Amino acid sequence: MKKFTTKQLVVSGLIAALYVVLTLGIAGLAYGEIQFRVSEILVLLAFFNPAFIPAVTIGTFIANFVGPFGIIDALAGSAASLVAMLMIWQTRKMLGDKLPSLFVASLWPVLLNALYVPALIILVDPDTPWAAFSAIGVSVAIGEFVVVSIIGIAIFMGLKNNKQFNGLMK
Repeated sequence: MKKFTTKQLVVSGLIAALYVVLTLGIAGLAYGEIQFRVSEILVLLAFFNPAFIPAVTIGTFIANFVGPFGIIDALAGSAASLVAMLMIWQTRKMLGDKLPSLFVASLWPVLLNALYVPALIILVDPDTPWAAFSAIGVSVAIGEFVVVSIIGIAIFMGLKNNKQFNGLMK
């Protein structure tokens, strides 16, 4: 089993905390049928180093646990994020580390959240009409696409030549 260095543990803790703070800081936009969860940008860290997958998963768990849907969202939401990040890493392994691969990889959380969030809302509130499933899915997909596939990629492409960022990703 691989041992983590103190630096990796500290950075992972900061990433988990950053996810929580970014989510709770804009909670009105981060939960519910329409989502613009800025913290989701952090799922792209999986593209650069899979060692940060647990940190983002833990951050997702905590942010969802204290959110309006509680433990069910904490468990299922962090599982959805975990799967999305594993797919992001696999995409990089298959397609390489260039911009087109990052864009393709960024579509995994868009797809998974577009399916997961409406299912959660309908599960938690059975009175939600099934017709709302697609509308919620589309609105979540749009928010996730804007945050992860547009803003997130722009941020990480800007950081790709930054020495400190590259040092943290190793």
